[in-house]
Amino acid sequence: MNKYAYFPGCSVHSSAAEYDQSTKRVASNLGLELVEIPEWNCCGAASARSLNQQLDLALNARNLSLASRLKLDMIVPCAACYQRLATTSLTLQEKQQDYEQISLVLGEKLAITSKVKSLLEVFTEDYALNILQHEAQKSLSGLKI
Repeated sequence: MNKYAYFPGCSVHSSAAEYDQSTKRVASNLGLELVEIPEWNCCGAASARSLNQQLDLALNARNLSLASRLKLDMIVPCAACYQRLATTSLTLQEKQQDYEQISLVLGEKLAITSKVKSLLEVFTEDYALNILQHEAQKSLSGLKI
């Protein structure tokens, strides 16, 4: 079984609860274990970046750090959350000054080792595609879109 740190994001816990349920169900059927990141915080996708870049980086660096403590790669179903987390991860890897500043803001030397993956990325990896093809109960061939 493949295990991932699960970052649901705010909307998945509120207005998109059905998306959360279906994500967990499909993941389970694919043999994926989703471990919700304890004490995660909002990624700030709606407004943090436009208000304060340091706030945006700090919010997401904290979530990346929490996932890294689990020693698992992170799976993110929300496209906006994924974009903010992946961008923050890349920024902190490439810009030492931002890394040092955010470590200071959070009061810890960040050790970000988790890769950020979108839900679609994980569901379409080779092993998942093989399972999906094997488990399909109804063929979609001939379906007009």
